[in-house]
Amino acid sequence: MKFLAKIFLLTVIDFCIIWLWVKTMDSDPSVSIGILLLVPSIIAVNLLIALVLFFTKRQLSKFFLINALISAILIYFLFNDGISRYQRNRLESWEFKVNGTTYGIIYWKLENTFSMSKGGIQVLRWNFWKESLLLPKMNII
Repeated sequence: MKFLAKIFLLTVIDFCIIWLWVKTMDSDPSVSIGILLLVPSIIAVNLLIALVLFFTKRQLSKFFLINALISAILIYFLFNDGISRYQRNRLESWEFKVNGTTYGIIYWKLENTFSMSKGGIQVLRWNFWKESLLLPKMNII
């Protein structure tokens, strides 16, 4: 039981540290490729700690071996959740089809702006703060 309690305590500490880091980072989707570097680096740090502890306190090294896997899984899910939270806090979008054409509406929460698209091409943008209609530049050939 003591072994499971120590693993649980280490997992809770990892969760708190990773959650605080992801929350303060407030990462947008453009940094989502960073997960390919974060997961291996978290595993490497835990394995390095386990190696150091293997020579100093062997009984603690097995906890960090197990923690390498647990913390990698935690950072993967918490990082992805942080990106989803970033998106939820900034925009809402709706798509619908009419006669085979896909229309989309995006509400940008921070700017209080709506944009509309037809077939993936933006056709209208409305800003409620400035009460202006912003039309995209169209090159008609």
